[in-house]
Amino acid sequence: MAANNQQQNDKRIIGFDCEFVKPPPSEYMQSECPVCLQIIREPHQVTCCGNKFCKACIEHIKANKKSCPTCNDKFSSFPDKGLKRSLYSLKVRCSHQKDGCEWTGELRQLDEHLNTDPQPEKQLNGCQFVKIDCIYNCRNHQQRRYIQNHQIKDCLKRPFGCEHCHYYKSTYDDVTNSHWPVCGSFPVPCPNQCGSTIQRQNIDSHVADECPLTTINCDFHHVCCAVKLPRQDMPEHQRENLLTHISLLATSHAKQQAETTQQRKEIIKQQDKIANLVDENEKQKKSYKTKLIALQTKVTMLEQKNTTSNAEIKSSKIKLTALQTSYHARARKTIVDY
Repeated sequence: MAANNQQQNDKRIIGFDCEFVKPPPSEYMQSECPVCLQIIREPHQVTCCGNKFCKACIEHIKANKKSCPTCNDKFSSFPDKGLKRSLYSLKVRCSHQKDGCEWTGELRQLDEHLNTDPQPEKQLNGCQFVKIDCIYNCRNHQQRRYIQNHQIKDCLKRPFGCEHCHYYKSTYDDVTNSHWPVCGSFPVPCPNQCGSTIQRQNIDSHVADECPLTTINCDFHHVCCAVKLPRQDMPEHQRENLLTHISLLATSHAKQQAETTQQRKEIIKQQDKIANLVDENEKQKKSYKTKLIALQTKVTMLEQKNTTSNAEIKSSKIKLTALQTSYHARARKTIVDY
């Protein structure tokens, strides 16, 4: 567990966390890294004391400029290919044998079997007891054998389309919590609790026209039947009150006849009034026509008189011009004679 926590903190790929099927011959093969205390991954040997370490473990120590963790001397390191070849050929059990995995194989095959960082298309390959992340980033972390069922049925972020309107598509969480409360095609119970389930967009028409528990007026409310009952009870009311409704219809009919008679009288009265107005209008038209003819005659006479006056004025102007010409001629002669 400490080694796992160390790997999570510094993101280093440390040794193999598993068990050998048969213990390795420890007298000539070092199998455990002194740093991570797990089976050595990519063995590297130090030059100071000859111990072997995981490549990641010893390079981390070198990067921090620390001394050898076993002899405390300065060191350099190099790959130990012989140890790797021998170690990686040994049989090991799966790291998850305690969870029930029965796999065994060479150490070199363990990473492929565990498949701890799979691509989405290969996430189901490998040890079924390894915990992997949901591909929909819901932060769910489950064993591989359960993850597919989670992604198909339980993941709130899995792709999901509205099964009612067949149009809106998003995640399961968004569709069920945001879209369904407003989806017009979503089935909802009748608000009158009649037992029917109707699409939300049709609920008003159902209540108004179909619901047996909607309170409605009697069909004879227009003839003063004031009864209001649930729609399902109205047929019985109408059967039991047939005579009452006939009586109401008769009374309403008589009242309508009386109103019709009164309206006819009013219409005749209005027609007489209109006829009188028409007659009066004709008289006024004749009077206006007579006055118009008289005015036209008077205008004609004035125009003729105006023409005569204009002719007299023109004649007077001619006479005046002749007198002025004669006067000037006499005046010039007098001056000459003088």
